[in-house]
Amino acid sequence: MKEIKIKVPDVAHIVISGPTQCGKSIVMDTIEKALKAKFGANVVSEDKLTIGFGNKGNVKVGGKALGQRFPVTLYAPSWLKVLDQADEIRQFIEDNKDQLTWERG
Repeated sequence: MKEIKIKVPDVAHIVISGPTQCGKSIVMDTIEKALKAKFGANVVSEDKLTIGFGNKGNVKVGGKALGQRFPVTLYAPSWLKVLDQADEIRQFIEDNKDQLTWERG
C-alpha cells in the first residue's frame, strides 16, 4: 500500500468522491483513523443523508445519518412506493418499538 502524506490545517474539509459508498466509507474510515493517530483529531461529519445513483441506475440513500455502513439501494418505482407508505411505516415502528432493535449490535 502506498503511503500518502497530507498536511492537515487546523480546520480541514475533506470531500471524497468515488463510484461506491462502500469505497468512500473505507477511505473515510482510514482518514479518520490516521488523523486521530497522528494529531489526536476527531473528524466531524455532517449527519445528513446522501442521495445518489447506484451502479445500475437505481437510487441509493446512505450517509452517517443512517448509522450503517452500506447504503439502501432501490429502483425509483420502489422508492416511490416506500415513500407513499411512509405514514404506515412510521405507525408500524411506533406500534412495535419494544420489539425492534434500535442499535447495531
